[in-house]
Amino acid sequence: MADAASPQARSALADVWHHGRQGRTDGMAGVRVVERSDVAVASIAARKGQAAALATKIEARTGLVLPVTPRLVAADHLSFTWTAPGQWVAMADGEEGMAFADELVADLGSLAAITDQTDGRTILRLSGTHVREMLAKGCMLDLHDTVFKVGDTAVTPIALITAQITRLGDEGSVAAFELAVMRSFTQSFWHFIEVSSAEFGLDVS
Repeated sequence: MADAASPQARSALADVWHHGRQGRTDGMAGVRVVERSDVAVASIAARKGQAAALATKIEARTGLVLPVTPRLVAADHLSFTWTAPGQWVAMADGEEGMAFADELVADLGSLAAITDQTDGRTILRLSGTHVREMLAKGCMLDLHDTVFKVGDTAVTPIALITAQITRLGDEGSVAAFELAVMRSFTQSFWHFIEVSSAEFGLDVS
């Protein structure tokens, strides 16, 4: 049976997202933000007593070792991020959400509960010379690169909104982070980013 074309989900930022420069206009923008709209997202929760078997199967299929602490592992277009004991978020660049979740269910369904989260989360990639200062206005974590290292992740309140923040590899010579928030809180979170970035200059790409 031929697959029907899936309608493009409307971004939760559609009404407030404006490309270009915002806030301070002189000099280079201190914060840059990009929405990840090209990625499939699924939650994975190991069934009782199956976490080890799940990890073994994923490693055999992908070569990736599921983290058991707040870390991200990635290879090619696929990543797994620890969110809680026995729970992870899987992400695949360039794939359709439901199809990705269905593939995971077919392969891992006997070992884990898997749910498509693609349309339920907004994922933003932030970088820049002042990205840490901007995030510090709402985040209580120490984001210094000697403390929160590349691959580290945490579920934490940012501007009173629960978010998952992950330290990515640098973009050029500047720090980069990925933040995921539930769709229903996206516009409030975006307001925090706009206001907190204004003094540094915000480049919305």
